[in-house]
Amino acid sequence: MLDFQSLLVVSAISLSVAALTFYIASRTTVTAPPPQQGAARATRFLYDGTDLLDASDGGEFLLGMCSSDRCDWQELARFLTPRFPGFPAIPPEGLITEPIKLNSADIGARSQVVIENVRGLIRVSLIEHSGPTAPTTGELHRQRLQAAQIETLCNAAHGAPYPIWQTDQHGEIRWTNDAYDLLARACSKPVSANPPPLFDLEGQHPSAPSNNRLSLTLNKRAEEVWYDVTSVQTGDFAMHYAVDINAVVQAQAAQKNFVQTLTKTFAQLSIGLAIFDRKRELALFNPALTDLTGLPVEFLSNRPSLLGFFDRLRDNQTMPEPKNYNSWREKMDDLANAAADGRYLETWNLPSGLTFRVSGRPHPDGAVAFLIEDISAEISLARRFRADLELNQSVIDHLDLAVAVFSASGQLYLCNDMYRDIWKTDPDRSCSDVSIHDSLRLWQDACLPSDRWDEIACFVTDANPDRDHGGTVQLRDGTRLNTRMERIRGGASMVIFDFARPAKRRIRVAESA
Repeated sequence: MLDFQSLLVVSAISLSVAALTFYIASRTTVTAPPPQQGAARATRFLYDGTDLLDASDGGEFLLGMCSSDRCDWQELARFLTPRFPGFPAIPPEGLITEPIKLNSADIGARSQVVIENVRGLIRVSLIEHSGPTAPTTGELHRQRLQAAQIETLCNAAHGAPYPIWQTDQHGEIRWTNDAYDLLARACSKPVSANPPPLFDLEGQHPSAPSNNRLSLTLNKRAEEVWYDVTSVQTGDFAMHYAVDINAVVQAQAAQKNFVQTLTKTFAQLSIGLAIFDRKRELALFNPALTDLTGLPVEFLSNRPSLLGFFDRLRDNQTMPEPKNYNSWREKMDDLANAAADGRYLETWNLPSGLTFRVSGRPHPDGAVAFLIEDISAEISLARRFRADLELNQSVIDHLDLAVAVFSASGQLYLCNDMYRDIWKTDPDRSCSDVSIHDSLRLWQDACLPSDRWDEIACFVTDANPDRDHGGTVQLRDGTRLNTRMERIRGGASMVIFDFARPAKRRIRVAESA
């Protein structure tokens, strides 16, 4: 399918061919050869209003070359207007005193049309300036072919799907095609011999083709439609071609709205965003980037390069100081390539105490996007949580009891050193989570059979168990362990083991007599 520019080129070529054809036709006679010889020959038509009453032999010959069977005034105007742009579309009035004389737009010796009143009728005389001799049979054949080509070009121009019109030096319309007339009716503009222009071109007649983007309003739907109007100067007249670009304008407006929506969305983000185009120049950034990095808006608005951007971050102490800055600069291309592949992810611990997570992501059309996120609070919380865990672990490690804590789902959450010593295990080195069932198998293998294990299993896995009253189990080496369980916050369970101490003997002391 041809695009708009291609259509314009085709139209320009077609009309250039038409102009050349008109020129060729103007240099030869298009009428039947009269018997006399002379420097000029006249072809005449006689009209009563719009109806043709009579025509000379040349007139009948000329009308015979038209593709239409109509012989009224409109058909004659349609045929002659390309050569005589001022030819009236309807029979003129007021011809009693002064006839109308129109010179053709031909190059070189011009022909002339004379419209005059003859006893209440209208006579149209087409005076062709040609050589002193009548055309030969071969010339007549060529004239017929040229006339057929002219008619074909006229039909092509009138039937074109986009508006085409011609204006004179004063900006007045001299000729329009069917698409222009249809558009004029859609805009409720009158279609007449001298219609007002649809597009405001300020009467321009450029020496070189010019292009203007203009809009019209369709009255019936109050809809604004957009056209690209190309104007080309042809002699004393200008040809104008309008191409409907409403879909293009709507797409551009939708794109603009989408970009504005994205810009508003980016402006609300707390994550700094920097997008570099395929040339690795900063194309887009949001306010959070200036807040996080401290880089001035003026610097970012000047579209710095990727290397210049990171250089400024380093100077501003908004990124860690590289150990070897020269080698770091050489690796910037690798950084951009990693970001383009979505592989760039670093954590920057800054001298100010802040911590940034910096990631690179691919962007359409070869661009890359860098996201800078302040994770200082997250890191601080994680560090505090880790410190609390280490403190809790240290506390239970100093207990003289073996403690194992299970989550509500039955997974071993933590245990202390005494637990590891008794059961000869270290859950922290396990590649997978240790469940209550794994722990029960460990305990049962190391102890003599006991119903106490079923009670422990029910307590840990049951959300609403009965209160545990404790119990004793015996290791295979004879050591006895007291066991008890406690429910703690979040549905977790704590299983406690301690060594059973032997009962003290009571010694009865005999009273001395």
